[in-house]
Amino acid sequence: MNSNDIKLRFLKVTNDRTIINIESISNIIDSIKENGSVSNLVNSIRKSTSIEAKKRLKLRLPAFFPNLLFLDGDTNSTIRPSGIIGFDIDLQDNSDDFDIVKLKQEIISIPSCFYAYISPSGGLKFAIKTDFTDLDGEESTKPRFKAAYNLTLEYLLDNIHTEFICDKSSASIMQTSFISNDPQAFINIDCDIYRINDQCVYIPNVLSISTEPRQDSEYILELLKYIPKLSYNERLPINYSVFQCLGSSGKSILIDHWVQTGIPLSKIKPQIESQSKNIKFGSIGCLVNAAKRYGYEKIVTGRARNKLRAKKSEIQLKSLLTPEEGTAKLSEIVKDFFTQNHNVFVNVSAGGGKSSAVLNVLAKDIPYNKKILFLVPSHALADELEKKFKVARNNPELNEFEKKHGLGESIQDKEFDSMILHLKTFKKPISGIVHLKGKNKLCVNESARNEFDGVSNIPMKYCSTCFYVSECGYIKQFQNRFDNIRIMTHNEWMNNQSAWFNGYEEKYGRYKKIKGDFVRIKDEFVLANRSTKNDSFVSVVINGKNIPIIDGKIKLNDEFLDICGEYIEEDGKFLDVTNEYLEESGDIYPSDIKWIPDYIIIDENIISVALEKIKSDDGNKHQSIRKIINTVNNGKSLSEAIDENIHLLFIDNVENTKPKFPTFDNDIPKYCNLLSARKDQLKSYSEILEHLIDYLKTKDQNYLQGMWVADNKIHFAPVSQASQHYQNIPTLFLDATANAEVVQATLGNLKFHSIAIQSKNDINLYQLANFTVTKSYVNEADNRTKLVSWIKTIINKGQYDKVGIITYLKAEGINCNFDEFLAAETGAAVHGHFGAIRGIDKFDDVDCLLIVGRHFIGTDSTSRISAAIFGEIEEYETILADMPVRMKDGSKYFVNSGSQVNGKHLAINEHFSLAETKQAIGRSRAIHGNKKDVYIFSNESLGLDIEVTDFFYRECEDSVTCSDDVIQRIKSIGYVLNTPKALLDMGLNKNDIKSRREELIEKLAEKEIILMKCNMVDATYRKSVVEYFIADKSKFIVDEKFDNKKFKSFVIVENHILN
Repeated sequence: MNSNDIKLRFLKVTNDRTIINIESISNIIDSIKENGSVSNLVNSIRKSTSIEAKKRLKLRLPAFFPNLLFLDGDTNSTIRPSGIIGFDIDLQDNSDDFDIVKLKQEIISIPSCFYAYISPSGGLKFAIKTDFTDLDGEESTKPRFKAAYNLTLEYLLDNIHTEFICDKSSASIMQTSFISNDPQAFINIDCDIYRINDQCVYIPNVLSISTEPRQDSEYILELLKYIPKLSYNERLPINYSVFQCLGSSGKSILIDHWVQTGIPLSKIKPQIESQSKNIKFGSIGCLVNAAKRYGYEKIVTGRARNKLRAKKSEIQLKSLLTPEEGTAKLSEIVKDFFTQNHNVFVNVSAGGGKSSAVLNVLAKDIPYNKKILFLVPSHALADELEKKFKVARNNPELNEFEKKHGLGESIQDKEFDSMILHLKTFKKPISGIVHLKGKNKLCVNESARNEFDGVSNIPMKYCSTCFYVSECGYIKQFQNRFDNIRIMTHNEWMNNQSAWFNGYEEKYGRYKKIKGDFVRIKDEFVLANRSTKNDSFVSVVINGKNIPIIDGKIKLNDEFLDICGEYIEEDGKFLDVTNEYLEESGDIYPSDIKWIPDYIIIDENIISVALEKIKSDDGNKHQSIRKIINTVNNGKSLSEAIDENIHLLFIDNVENTKPKFPTFDNDIPKYCNLLSARKDQLKSYSEILEHLIDYLKTKDQNYLQGMWVADNKIHFAPVSQASQHYQNIPTLFLDATANAEVVQATLGNLKFHSIAIQSKNDINLYQLANFTVTKSYVNEADNRTKLVSWIKTIINKGQYDKVGIITYLKAEGINCNFDEFLAAETGAAVHGHFGAIRGIDKFDDVDCLLIVGRHFIGTDSTSRISAAIFGEIEEYETILADMPVRMKDGSKYFVNSGSQVNGKHLAINEHFSLAETKQAIGRSRAIHGNKKDVYIFSNESLGLDIEVTDFFYRECEDSVTCSDDVIQRIKSIGYVLNTPKALLDMGLNKNDIKSRREELIEKLAEKEIILMKCNMVDATYRKSVVEYFIADKSKFIVDEKFDNKKFKSFVIVENHILN
């Protein structure tokens, strides 16, 4: 056998992966050439017109793993790259007139083509031989293979004239290729090797251990002394929690603690060292909860919390960066991003000027021939950034040019080329910017909007012949060739591109114009080559080839063209239109000249989980899903359960075909009916099953993201991910309030930077230390009255001139928005609510900003989002703990407040709840803003990147009151059941019942109404205990029965407090 021949894993039947054989690639291709045992089956597949039938037949075919090498000693689960990068092109993914035979011949002509053959369905399977190899094991091989695949794909697109779309599963090292029948199958064992290995860089997903402790070691040691010897799995969350609290100093503390419990030093030390290098989820709440389980009792609850005060630590924190240092570091990271090919995430303090820093780099350092896609949450923010960019660019002449031609409008070619030439004279590179808006904002065809029931349903074919097409602002905005920076909203990153995203073309074909120093080919301007001797132009570059300039002309298609002329290409001939005005006529259609960004910048949080779109499947329709649910319920992971049910998944997938969008044939009613029918067809399609199959084909965990098993169902909530056309483009993520664990779980391998910046000396943050104004608190009318009085006291005491309020959107019993109500009641000039404050500047000039409450998405949402992102549903639980606070002078205090017990829930809370609270604080522009005082009515831990000047406290409210009428009512009846509803019916205060139960019990006891446990017995003598407040035992004994149970005896409850 040739030494270059490669042994690969081979499946005799695709859907049976229990038996894997080994076969050489030369034998595999030889079997495809022969008219062997699969030829009849392949012919049946090619003749079939049914997608379901094709799927069913292909399950009987053999298959092989082109990307996986097999060596002696390997197991079936060993992942070892073969150096082959396999590709799969399906006819259904490409245009109707796609020429697969022509593409095959082009592929074969590439020196590094290893093999190529027609697939069972008539598509093309081929491979490029590369030097890609394993470096650091499976963890790095999978993501590095994706990089190798993308680099090879770019190489193919640059060297092949025919455009094609690959099957998405090709990007996985685990992809399989069906055996086919193709007498003209090609193989070149001795082909060239395409060298890409050194370019495939892997950035591991590691949360590094902190060097600065968040908690004081004395507190952690006190908690640890309650925790006994535990098993390895029980110790893990404890260890991770200590690392999170103490950083690297936690290693020695953990080793000492576990040794004292009886675990040998030789066993525990290497475990701790290993765990410290790859921190998982942990929280102080986990430690407190574990200590409580084994006897720790120092948790203050009830009204005693009103007396709590912040406690000062002995430890001084390291200083945050100054604004100058923060801006310099951010600019350095941004500039570095544009020189490399990796995704980067920058977490900058709210108000730290992240957008301005990026715009400065774009305006002054990025040339006009670099395409940038800048994505923001809203069109309002896009407008603001567009204005800031022009200020940063500081070029009145260029601004005037844009103003003259209008943003998003098509620029006349002669003036545009003239401007391009003029740009070359600028000392620094110049970029242009355009804010692209949605069809719903720019489409003027009201009739079409109504007939198609919304602009999102208007097909491209209709648009191209629309009466308004020549003046359509939506289409024209994409035709702007001058502005290389496009600003759009976040939806662009996740959705399919507009059909007009690449601009449009006239019916008579493309332009190829030659003008001055530049040549335009497919809308790309290429600078001509200068002579090193006399600085004159000697050649131009077209399609990668140098074409010499001879006597002011170049030769194209056997024609000599003046480099100062303008031409239209028709059927390979060039028509001289240098002095003619070209008027558009006839229909237009989307350009096939791609506008592909070189870089993407995403401002503000892009990570979301669409709980409103959650889908659930109990397996009643698909046996494979039912089996997977049972397997997970028996203790296996979801991925393990999928691997155990491969055969059933393939069988169920045969009938699971997603219906395609209908084709528009100029009949609007018919098209709308087809759209409606497609919605009905989607009801029988399982998106969950499709994701399971995609995972099975690729072993890519991204296909399982958003999925978890609970309540005997598989649930799926879509987690935001980049659309396929943006997945391989370097992306810079900018956010002020992100959690690193959530970022890395959703966005994958990237460089994560955190920049925490000091606030200005004259901007002070005051935090409520012993209470939080919750949503449930403001739902009570009495509480709202107290809150308004409290706020007015603060405003009057501070003698503030202009006050802003940020609070909850809604409160029960208020007809308008709660922020509007509270502003009116307190005299605040500006107001806003959680969930709608990112990026806004309307609080800049207030001298007092009141943040009333804190944002919280809720326990159920936190738990479900955690399950969607991290893959496992867990019960939500919080516990009170001492949480660290950074003071403005660098000292550290502790405030006793709630902490999530589960580290994953803590991460979700920080990213989706606390983040919005910190965004509210950021509206004060604490780093670059005007002088002001900020009050936050929450004792929630804000993290160590927020500086607090001082604390304020909620004073103890008056003790509970029981009116004479209430007392008399209870005594006249003789008793009342100890439930909130029964006590409310008696006229007691709801807050007293809920929050001051201990005092309420004492108050009623003073009136000789005693809380008692009443022993009850039913007809079968089964016992139960029910609690009553009893004023007259005789009345109770005579009258009371509970749930068909009779009273037997009672005892007085001593020191009894209900939660």
